[in-house]
Amino acid sequence: MGLITTVYGYIQEHPNLDKNLKKQNKLILKNLPFCKDDKWPPLSKEMFHIVDGPKPLYVSYWGRIITIGASLKGVEYEWEEWLNKFEKMLSRIYWIAANVHIETEWYGLLNYNWKNDSPSFKSNNAILNTKDKWTFSGDRRKIIDFE
Repeated sequence: MGLITTVYGYIQEHPNLDKNLKKQNKLILKNLPFCKDDKWPPLSKEMFHIVDGPKPLYVSYWGRIITIGASLKGVEYEWEEWLNKFEKMLSRIYWIAANVHIETEWYGLLNYNWKNDSPSFKSNNAILNTKDKWTFSGDRRKIIDFE
């Protein structure tokens, strides 16, 4: 039996994101690999869910939430690699903030936060944000260091 690691969190979309950009975000998540097909550590489509529905939708008062959740075996050994995969995915979608938490048996709860530095969106798609410029804060990226 291995170490149990729980990963959970969310990505916050901008409340004024137009339907085309919402569709693009959904398509990017849909096109992530299935867990069984992804190289370890997985960043797979099963880990994400978009809270969405018809208007008025009181559960997305200030933009849609993309939830993240997984129970993995000992991912803290490759946590820095998982964070890099997550950030690569963030650079492809439209968002304003993201928060990820990892609970490990040995190291407890660790927290990671991203804030988009330029979340400007226009409905006509003429002006978009720079999706790969953000402020990162949080715990250490490399949880277990064998060096």
